[in-house]
Amino acid sequence: MLMAVMLRLLLGALVVTVAGGCATFEINRIDTPLVSNASAMRGEQLGRSREGTCVLCHKIEASSQGSDIAPPLQGVGLRWDAAQLRARLVDAQAVSPGTIMPSYFTTRHLVQVDPAYRNKPVLQAQQIEDLIAWLITLK
Repeated sequence: MLMAVMLRLLLGALVVTVAGGCATFEINRIDTPLVSNASAMRGEQLGRSREGTCVLCHKIEASSQGSDIAPPLQGVGLRWDAAQLRARLVDAQAVSPGTIMPSYFTTRHLVQVDPAYRNKPVLQAQQIEDLIAWLITLK
């Protein structure tokens, strides 16, 4: 199942860009949701918890809990649509190579991973979609 979802994501979201004569591949949006029953309420609970890891790097609102390693999440729903957020959560390295933001659904960029967690995504498909449902409400 996971492999079928990843294949669908990759085939539906690859965009070819040519820079200096070399072709590179970037994922800048994933239009197809990973699951169909997303909940903004579950997403907010996850996003505000350490399990969801958002607050480890982001503040939710400018003066709220969280860290200032990365930009505040307030306004993220104005900057990106659901497909763009999905691409960033699924595979942040494909969207922005070298970013410190981890890829939460693919495992291809992970190195030095404890064997117990090797080839396992940080978040499940349901959690990704729940986070997106919440993030797009942050205007």
